[in-house]
Order: sequence, then structure tokens, then C-alpha cells
Amino acid sequence: MANEIPNEAFVVRTANSIYRFGEADKDDSRFVSRDDRPLDFSQCTILKLERGETMELECHNAPHPRWYTTTVISIDTQD
Repeated sequence: MANEIPNEAFVVRTANSIYRFGEADKDDSRFVSRDDRPLDFSQCTILKLERGETMELECHNAPHPRWYTTTVISIDTQD
């Protein structure tokens, strides 16, 4: 699970969306955006990321503590 979380910027494709993550800082926090619809937060820590499973994020600047996605299809580092 944790071994799939890159430290550099990367893209996660789920069954419904594409999420773009920035590089992790010293606390494993990073910026996040979603291609198709804006999120109501922009900073998070990835709690769970594994192909074939849902992704779980801890939201740092949101009115809710967690964000869950549909099934993760791919995890790709950006060039």
C-alpha cells in the first residue's frame, strides 16, 4: 500500500476521476486537484493508495476530515 505512494508529483486515475498530486513535503502533505470537478480542499495527506482499491485522503483545508474515491485504476508519475 504505502510503497505505491511516490514522493514526487503523480497522477491517480480512478473509475470516475483523475487526481493530480504535487510533491510530498516533509510531513507527507501535498497539493491535490481533480481534473473534471474542483475539490473543496487543496491540501491532503494520502492515507491509502492501492490499485484496485479506493483511495483515502486526510483533508487539511476542508470542512470534512476524509475524502474517499472510487476504485484506483492507475498511479502514474509525471514526466
